[in-house]
Amino acid sequence: MHILVVDDYANAADSLAEFLTDLGHTVNVAYSGTQALQAMRDQPPDLALLDINLPDLEGWQVAQALRADGSDCYVVAMTAATVPSYVARSARAGCDRHMTKPVTPADLERVITSAELRRKGQMPRRKLHGEPPPAALR
Repeated sequence: MHILVVDDYANAADSLAEFLTDLGHTVNVAYSGTQALQAMRDQPPDLALLDINLPDLEGWQVAQALRADGSDCYVVAMTAATVPSYVARSARAGCDRHMTKPVTPADLERVITSAELRRKGQMPRRKLHGEPPPAALR
């Protein structure tokens, strides 16, 4: 599975990428929202793990751009902040899941399983009311 890890804290991003690589996944790392958007265009991921607080764009903006491009990848918003409204904001941005850091290996296994089911067509993404159709259908 191809996974994109996006976090401006390089040590956290690189450690997570190493863990996922050791599990047998192909992993790309981006340290900013702009890098994430380019990485998504270069090689669309099956799973995107997005930090919310990035230096240039919010992770939510990255998720919205991903959805606007018609991507059906499994998107997880991650943050160390425990702000209740963030969960709803993540859903509105098109994220499939919102997780509070630190993320455990069990948490990662669950989202990887969900992403694998999505990739196999066994877990469709819920569309939000008013969400535009994928770019290819416009």
